[in-house]
Amino acid sequence: MPLANASLDTLPPEIIENILITAVGSGDISSIASIAASCKYLFKIVYRATDRHLWRSLFRTTFDDPTSLRCHRVANFDWRRTFEERHWTRRYITSLIQPLVFSDEGIASREDGIYAVRYIQTGDDISHTRALRTLLSIAHTSVPASSHPTHARIASVQTDQRGAPRLVPLVQLHRQTGTWPPDLAGPVLYSENVRWLQDTLARGLPSTLTAKLVLRWIDKVAQQQWFGSQLALDLCAVTALLGLLPIPEMPEGPQSLANPASAPPLSPQIKSYRRGTVDMSEAAQRARAHLVARELVFDMGYLRPYRNWGPYLSVPYRPPEPQGKHDDGDDGDDGDDGDDGDDEDDGDDGDESDGDIVMEPSPLLPPAHKLLPDWSWLAAARIVAESVLRMHRPIEDVQRLVDWNNLREGAWLLPDSEAAKSTATESGADIKVQQVFERDWAGAEGVWRRLVCWLDYESLLALNVLIEPGASEVTDDEDLEFEEAWIIVPLSLRITGYSACPIPEYADRPTIHVEGEMGGAEWLEEGADAGLEDQDVRRVHGTVSMLADGSVRWSITSMDEDNTEDQWASEAIQLGGVGSAMGSLGMWTGVNHEEDDPVGVIWQWRVGEQVPAHAPA
Repeated sequence: MPLANASLDTLPPEIIENILITAVGSGDISSIASIAASCKYLFKIVYRATDRHLWRSLFRTTFDDPTSLRCHRVANFDWRRTFEERHWTRRYITSLIQPLVFSDEGIASREDGIYAVRYIQTGDDISHTRALRTLLSIAHTSVPASSHPTHARIASVQTDQRGAPRLVPLVQLHRQTGTWPPDLAGPVLYSENVRWLQDTLARGLPSTLTAKLVLRWIDKVAQQQWFGSQLALDLCAVTALLGLLPIPEMPEGPQSLANPASAPPLSPQIKSYRRGTVDMSEAAQRARAHLVARELVFDMGYLRPYRNWGPYLSVPYRPPEPQGKHDDGDDGDDGDDGDDGDDEDDGDDGDESDGDIVMEPSPLLPPAHKLLPDWSWLAAARIVAESVLRMHRPIEDVQRLVDWNNLREGAWLLPDSEAAKSTATESGADIKVQQVFERDWAGAEGVWRRLVCWLDYESLLALNVLIEPGASEVTDDEDLEFEEAWIIVPLSLRITGYSACPIPEYADRPTIHVEGEMGGAEWLEEGADAGLEDQDVRRVHGTVSMLADGSVRWSITSMDEDNTEDQWASEAIQLGGVGSAMGSLGMWTGVNHEEDDPVGVIWQWRVGEQVPAHAPA
């Protein structure tokens, strides 16, 4: 064929596919639609192919291959639909991300509190939800992190007379391990998904979403209702994983808008009819988000049995039918009506009841298979915990924990070959099929650090008086009187046994039972660094299990200073994939769940193995 008459539609399909893959790999996403629209032949190659090779290859030019995942399940993965959804999400977010433009006079607004920012485009809730869920999918399907090399030393743990692993003194473990997660190592250092998130969210989320977290709410009832909505749960799930993403700032004017680096940012402000002048610098946004989050995290009324005394969504409770009423055969959840005289309206869930399903305090704990994370509370916990770390620790150290690569699964999991070898060794010649599942699938056994945040009891009570319904509006000046106490303590865990998983879909991940030791409130980090053996060491025990949505639940109970009885209970949710380096985030409270029990935040991340210094490598 003469060269002058050559065209794309004369090329073999394999060449067309290679052209598309190369173009998309160089960042030209629009070339897919452009080529497909040129003629029926090319349209058929792009959108009517009989195999998935093209779209799988296009997907892998930009994102991690989901078939490499070991834990997160992606059955029947649709390469084309997922690729197009992620491309749409980037266009949607970047079209709505506008810096907070301000002038010397500030931004005038007659809207109340939360609506005081001048938006150029706002989007809609359905599209917001679609984009947020895509971001979550990308975070959860990032390529697994390489297992930390310290796993090779797990066989060196010594045993006691019963053959159980011997607990290494906590002070010794503290001195042998660092405070923060180890640096990334191994052949898979980087993730295309993480790079995509970093690029797409370099200027944050749409301002209408971020404003919900960084501006004070005038109407506390509206705030409570909104944080119980599905959109809020999706936004807060992203925030719990990625942290707070403040609204970017830049001075007003054509030159500065075209080149944000041309002038240093001033101190952006907004003017609200109800609030007056509001500082919108990044530092002010973070500080205000901390105040909003504090009110949710330290709300003593949040703890309820229908939340399983933890950061979980309320489970609908069906009270028993009155005697004499016909039983329609729907057994629901058994129990009494829980009427203990508490007439408080727990309307923070936003769940309208269906039929006779009502939300009310109940003495019954919901079954494990009904528990789901309350991402609104967990996002608030993330904001409080990260704010504390930013105030008291070097930012370089904080970044080692909050690096988005730490969300990737597998950092603390044995490689598949090592896991199979370990299982066969432990079970001996009489290995059974079910014993294959009895392994440390969560990366639980090892040495951890736990950040614990709380308010002193007087401040905790005072804050709860200020935030209760009908109280006068809380001002920023009043909030500044509160400051979290905090401590980072070592935690060691070892596996003592297994039991059946309550979620049938995760039968291959049995509930892991653990025990160990943890530093108490009087733990002295400097003394431990110097080898001081006389420390506040508490015994701990608990479980690691699966939730129905695929989240990993950490339930740990610690004993009193004499190690004679249980004192504190904690419930936490894994951030990112199974065995991620970012660890788990949650709450602690009294083990007896009394009305005046305190509540606080925990964030724990693994730092190493429980291996004695003198053990052979």
